Amino acid sequence: PGSRFKTEIAKSRFELRVGCSAGCSSGMERKRVAIVGGGVAGCAAAHTLAAAGAVEVTLFDWGRAVGGRASHRLRPETCADGAERSFMFDHGGQFFHCDDARFGALALPHAEPWPTDRTRLVLLSKGNKGNGGPPAPLGESRPQHPFFGVSRRELAAKRYAARGGMGALARGILKAARDSAGGNSLFVKEGARVARCERTADGRWRLHGDGLNHEGSTASALAQAQGSELGEFDFLVVADHMAVAMPGWHPCTLQGLHACAPQLVGCLRTSLGWDEERRIFAKIQPLFTCMMAFDVADNMLDSPFDAAAIEGSDVLQWACVQSARPHGGNKGDEAERWVLVSTPGFAANCLKAEGMSAAAAGGTTEYLPQTDVYLRSDPADTMVAEFEVLLAGVCAGSLAV
Repeated sequence: PGSRFKTEIAKSRFELRVGCSAGCSSGMERKRVAIVGGGVAGCAAAHTLAAAGAVEVTLFDWGRAVGGRASHRLRPETCADGAERSFMFDHGGQFFHCDDARFGALALPHAEPWPTDRTRLVLLSKGNKGNGGPPAPLGESRPQHPFFGVSRRELAAKRYAARGGMGALARGILKAARDSAGGNSLFVKEGARVARCERTADGRWRLHGDGLNHEGSTASALAQAQGSELGEFDFLVVADHMAVAMPGWHPCTLQGLHACAPQLVGCLRTSLGWDEERRIFAKIQPLFTCMMAFDVADNMLDSPFDAAAIEGSDVLQWACVQSARPHGGNKGDEAERWVLVSTPGFAANCLKAEGMSAAAAGGTTEYLPQTDVYLRSDPADTMVAEFEVLLAGVCAGSLAV
């Protein structure tokens, strides 16, 4: 009440309108908006708000780069011959479907229909004998595969992947916002964890952070972190369900939000099925992604498909060769790169043995980030071995990862 700005959020999750009921004269101080979370949703909100020109937007993301689940990685590795190489992988979301014109206006300038050749997207079944059967076309006399609607024929023409890596989708949306709104309407802070929020006496939001990015937020680093004030804002948009719903022991939690908006936090935790005893959300399934590269010259793997939804396997549900992606990284070099995605059941079983939290003294919970050593051994070894089994009889060669 009394604000010069009117905000309307319509039923569509892609529609956010900001208008100024007082004319927004050039001499009037603009309102400041903070957005926590730089995934596609946060970037789309930043675009809409900044392009309206009525507010100044600052987007905070604690990852190394914006994108969230729509992400890719340039992975440096020391190869068998001792050479240092960097391999590019779309290791987050593998594609997205777009049937909304408003979201399409934001996303499709930075994407391409995928796959280019739909016959190269197949269903790969693990037979009764434990090996892979011949690949079959998706969506033909087969049950719906659970991998994000990949087998739904009505969505085939609406399936896209970002050009230049999946992370380019978020960056493209933000660049378009800057181009349309000018350089002083949108500011992006990457690798910036917003650790705590509080309300000021005049109703603004004061944010605090500690500079820890996602992979640097170990228990010891969190304990030693020196916090700093990130600024005060008129409005706060939280585009990260983890920041809202996770309990205080997890580093992604936005501390103080529960005190400011207890009904919001409680409602989201309930809707996601938070299980306090197991410290998980029952309605969010875990997945592991394995990025692997091997020497084509030695193995001569000639796969009859570029991407496969997998059925009958307890370990894998998706495999995709990276040379068929629109990012084009490492095309034509000596390394062939694949991304493997686990089944939820396999990831859940692994997490039981190597969870990301543990009960601590005094009835508290300690955050335990998984180590690179663990992720490179089990489950990575198991996922690669399962892929070899599935490839047996489908193509020649073996994998020397």
